[in-house]
Amino acid sequence: MARTAPLQTAGVLTVGREVLSGQVTDTNATWISRALIRKGVRVVRRATVDDNPAEIVAGLRFLEEQARLIVTTGGMGPTDDDRTVEVVAAHLGRRLVRIPEIEHWIRERHLRLRGDAARSPEYRRAQQKMATLPDGARWIPNPVGSAPGIWISTQERVYLLLPGVPRELEALLPLLLEQLRDRLPRGVYVEAIQEGPVPYEAQMAAHLERLRRAYPDLYIKTHVGDGTLRLHLSTFAPDQDAGRQRIQEAWETLNRWIKEDPHGTSQS
Repeated sequence: MARTAPLQTAGVLTVGREVLSGQVTDTNATWISRALIRKGVRVVRRATVDDNPAEIVAGLRFLEEQARLIVTTGGMGPTDDDRTVEVVAAHLGRRLVRIPEIEHWIRERHLRLRGDAARSPEYRRAQQKMATLPDGARWIPNPVGSAPGIWISTQERVYLLLPGVPRELEALLPLLLEQLRDRLPRGVYVEAIQEGPVPYEAQMAAHLERLRRAYPDLYIKTHVGDGTLRLHLSTFAPDQDAGRQRIQEAWETLNRWIKEDPHGTSQS
């Protein structure tokens, strides 16, 4: 059987009105993006939505247009406004199933932390809610919290559902990515910042456009000021050495062009 195509593109969905309102700064999406890109996965879209089902579905559809790996953060707690799991289940056409193993695991954790208070009806409802997953989903225990990490595979995509508490998310995402290691790209992300003097700032645009055409596999971000060129170069490569070599080659090429044609007139 042919190997499943790697999950090369990702989208990140942050769920929570507190983020939209500015009450909470969305550090989670940034952390997720950095974690994914280190695994060779290109983050192509990010979105932040309110806690209501229609907005969550709209966010999922927006990401699905470009991404094969969808990561959500937030909306996985025990209260009624935590709706990510049920909305994702409905979106994928899957029924919700209570998993006794998860319920037992959460109950034991609550008993250790809260004692007999964890036997109350309120705690039992919370435990049951967080132990209810989309049919066919897989899960791993949360090392620092109660809501489990969840992943769901479909024919087209993989969905990772993570809590919104940063320390819980940061503990769970590496564990989930390890579970998916055979689905991730066989490569790494490499980036470097190069700096050097440039004699004619106005003429750099032509050289940089030429560089982008010559190295389409590189992302090139520039800042030119006070006679100095600062170039942020990044790429996906089979390994770190190959990526660094490609970046260095591009930098040396640019400097050669500047030396040969400092005014950029031949590229105008």
